[in-house]
Amino acid sequence: MTSTSGNFQFLTDEYPLLANLGQSAEYHLYADPPVALGKLRLFGEKIAAQLLTTHALAPPFTDNFHNRLTLLKEENILPDTVADLLFAIKNKGNVAVHQNKGTIDDALSAMLGAFRIGKWFLETYGAGDYPELSTMSFKKPARVDAQVELINLQVEFARLEQEFQSMQAQHAALSQTAARQLKIKALKIASRIELTETETRALIDEQLRKAGWEVDTENLRWAKGARPERGRNLAIAELPCGSLYADYALFIGLDLYGFVEAKKQTRDVISDLGQAKEYGKSVQEMENIKLTGQWGQYRAPCLFATNGRPFHKELETKSGIWFLDARKPTNHPRALRGWFSPADLKNLMEQDVQLAAQKLAAEPIDYLTDPNGLSLRYYQVEAIQAVEEKIRTAAPGDRRALIAMATGTGKTRTIISLCYRLIRSGRFRRILFLVDRQILGTQANDDFKDYKVHQAMTFDQIYDLKGLTAKAPDAETKVHFATVQGMVQRILYPGENELPPPIGTYDCVIVDEAHRGYILDREMDDEEIYFKNQDDYISKYKAVLDYFDAFRIGLTATPALHTSQIFGKPVYQYTYRQAVLDGYLIDHEPPYQIKPS
Repeated sequence: MTSTSGNFQFLTDEYPLLANLGQSAEYHLYADPPVALGKLRLFGEKIAAQLLTTHALAPPFTDNFHNRLTLLKEENILPDTVADLLFAIKNKGNVAVHQNKGTIDDALSAMLGAFRIGKWFLETYGAGDYPELSTMSFKKPARVDAQVELINLQVEFARLEQEFQSMQAQHAALSQTAARQLKIKALKIASRIELTETETRALIDEQLRKAGWEVDTENLRWAKGARPERGRNLAIAELPCGSLYADYALFIGLDLYGFVEAKKQTRDVISDLGQAKEYGKSVQEMENIKLTGQWGQYRAPCLFATNGRPFHKELETKSGIWFLDARKPTNHPRALRGWFSPADLKNLMEQDVQLAAQKLAAEPIDYLTDPNGLSLRYYQVEAIQAVEEKIRTAAPGDRRALIAMATGTGKTRTIISLCYRLIRSGRFRRILFLVDRQILGTQANDDFKDYKVHQAMTFDQIYDLKGLTAKAPDAETKVHFATVQGMVQRILYPGENELPPPIGTYDCVIVDEAHRGYILDREMDDEEIYFKNQDDYISKYKAVLDYFDAFRIGLTATPALHTSQIFGKPVYQYTYRQAVLDGYLIDHEPPYQIKPS
């Protein structure tokens, strides 16, 4: 066996293939950084493959590195910090492999991540005890001429790869108890990983890049000459703000929209919004910088703070991306699951929610008619008004409403009228109409095209609709229909070279038949692969609703427990009994029992 040295030597005895890949990356670091990044990507792939085997998980339906990591994270096998590092290695490795791009700094950052992952993996899954790992630190590799060693490593890799495949085939799956204990151990060991502020910045760079921003903490810096430019959406690092320097300043063209305060992962996120506020107050117009207005003390209104960690409700103030719209002193900070795209941030700043709410409240409702040209029924009007009242008065963190109306009482007509009023007033910019069956989505889409909402015109004659086959809305789209399954795929399982939709794509999500569960539906066909069971369906269904920075509205005839947990108690309820009393429905006759004579 070729002897190993350097940062990955500790893996040699139990995981020689990983040690081989780590050392190969070190030898290529200075001469060919993209090759080093490719080796580190393969390092991550082998760990993911080993974890799937150890935990007896079937490969994901589309078997690639991205979806393997997604599956491992969903199953709580990969702690957040480890998952973040692996995704970062994957993304940089993809660019290196497919575009032959990558700098020494990129490779060094990925190498440090692989070193941390390797320590975590050996300490969690290795056969022995490794107390020395806690004191082992990463050392920047020296420049070496290692052509002979590289040839030997490549030959050795081929043999070790065969051993690895053989070991995979013979591996015995863990018992449920052992697997659960390993997950606990993995979390405990991962909790000791403290990413530096520089490493956290690298993770945030990648998150911003996925949302459509041009960002590079090391090179796109004010001190290195980075300046706003027309036609570019730049996140410029270290912008001077009085005596302070902002971690990131967000520019759309020459316009400064806001600031990001980035701290290492151990910091409380929401408290760091105070620092972002200081940037917003202190910034001045400078070279190429255009301030878009003044809002009290603030010259830039979009303020963010993050430590790079995914949002967890249990660690609310220490995770996620916290955002404050500082245009009005009554606005409250809220946690986001991702970053606004430049287009969505611009749209958000062009929208005046309070003015739109006032317009909605003042607008008469009697112009709405049913398909026969008659006025809406009294309870349909009351349901619309109840939702609009909840939208106007919702407390921070309670942006949700549920309508419960008996089957046959015109829920669809009610929701079409509500959508029209919300869009017409400008209160919402774009609505996602979410269903759990394709047939329901097709029916709803057809109804929006058939029902007249105002002046003998249908919704689609006034506003742009997008149906189920459209993966993304256009700029002018006002209502987009999608299935839960389709949206789960776009958010949680995008293709290797695809990005999930930005969190600001929709500012309102309406769920038809909100009580339904996937086990009730046998029309999903191939889309059922996204869910293992009813609990998994509800978990992913909720993940979709939580993902978008949007008000959520549920529509149901019979609220289930999970419906009320997600949407709250109904803001309006029209029961079957009341519909019978009002003469809109006919009471069921009790069944007759026929006895043989």
